[in-house]
Amino acid sequence: MALQNRVDPFGKLNAVPHRGNWMGNRGLLHNDRQEIVKQWQLKRWIYCRLEFKGWHRKVMRPGFYTELFFLDEATALAAGHRPCMECQRERATEFKRIWNEVNEPVRTLVEMDEILHAERTGVKHEPLLDSLPDGAMVSDGESVFVFRDRDFMRWSFEGYQPGSPKGDLTSLTPNSILRVLAGGFVID
Repeated sequence: MALQNRVDPFGKLNAVPHRGNWMGNRGLLHNDRQEIVKQWQLKRWIYCRLEFKGWHRKVMRPGFYTELFFLDEATALAAGHRPCMECQRERATEFKRIWNEVNEPVRTLVEMDEILHAERTGVKHEPLLDSLPDGAMVSDGESVFVFRDRDFMRWSFEGYQPGSPKGDLTSLTPNSILRVLAGGFVID
């Protein structure tokens, strides 16, 4: 049975069999029976490499942080996570550098986490289609799409399929992260 630790672009935790290509952390979210009891414990939402220094963890161990999984970086960013400073220091440093060029500058990652938390819990905006950066995720109310190479692809936990949004779009990627993507942060 799949654990409820797969994250969709809305930031919701789901129980699906598809693990994804990135891991993340929001603190301890599960109980001793591996059941999710809260959506976050910390304002520091990060995404990490699946492999780092040969470390191996038992997923959802009692008393330890809840390992979350994302299809890709675009999904992690749309859900409001930022790169981890430990397992991807260079990318996290680049993310913060671009952040400070295109957003209100922050001195610490704690300040960045406060801003992202406010955006995650606030109202999403309506993006202008001609200004979407690569990696932005949007929803047309029925499906979720990533914008890559000047085109849309329909998102699912299994991966992307061709597809075009219908009707009004709502951005799922937080505003500050959209600006970081537009400022040159390149995702896989």
